[in-house]
Amino acid sequence: MSEFKGTTGEWILGDEKYYNGNKAFEVWYGKDGECVAEVVHKIEDAKLIACAPEMLNMLIRISEHECFSGSKEIETLIKKATE
Repeated sequence: MSEFKGTTGEWILGDEKYYNGNKAFEVWYGKDGECVAEVVHKIEDAKLIACAPEMLNMLIRISEHECFSGSKEIETLIKKATE
């Protein structure tokens, strides 16, 4: 099974800020606030980005369950996120 090779750990949605006069959000990780995504204009997009690693891990766990083992749709999504 594929594995995520990106930034590990919890991704956190930062506070609202302004970038070039437009509302924006930042997604970061770690105690130092390292940036994953610096300028995301829609809160809905920033929320989705922030929970992406958790969703991928859940998708991988679901794919390992006998009911979903071999699901092409799940395998395709996992590959899309990891390869």
